[in-house]
Amino acid sequence: MTQDSISLQVESVVGLMVVASAVLMLLVSLALFLSRFRRLRGWTWRVTFGGALRAGLRLGGRNALAAMCLLISSGVLWQRWAGEVHLTPGFAALMIAGIGGLAALVAAASAHRALERFLLRTVPCHMPAVR
Repeated sequence: MTQDSISLQVESVVGLMVVASAVLMLLVSLALFLSRFRRLRGWTWRVTFGGALRAGLRLGGRNALAAMCLLISSGVLWQRWAGEVHLTPGFAALMIAGIGGLAALVAAASAHRALERFLLRTVPCHMPAVR
C-alpha cells in the first residue's frame, strides 16, 4: 500500500490515490462551478466569465491542495503505524476508485456551495435556487 519513501519512485496505492484525487478535485470543481455559472448567466449579467473562471480555478486549486495534504499525511501515518502492506491489484484499484469517487463527491458539494457564495457576493439582486 505504501513504500518507505515520500517520493513516487515505486508505485504505491497511496501515491496513485494522491495523484488521482488531486486531479479529480481540480477538474470536477472547475467543471461544475463553470457549468452551473453558465446555466445562470441571465442572473449574472454583472459578472464576467473571466471573474467566474478565476473563482473556479481558485476553488479547484484549493480542493486539490486539500486532497493532496489529507492523503499524503494519511499515507505517512499509515506507513508509520502499519508499515508496508501488500495488496492485490484488484483491491488496490478498488481503493483508488473509492477514494476518487469520494473526492468527486466532495468536489461537487464544494463547487455547489462556492457558486452560491460567489453569486451572493457578486450579484446583489435575488438569486434563484441552484440545482
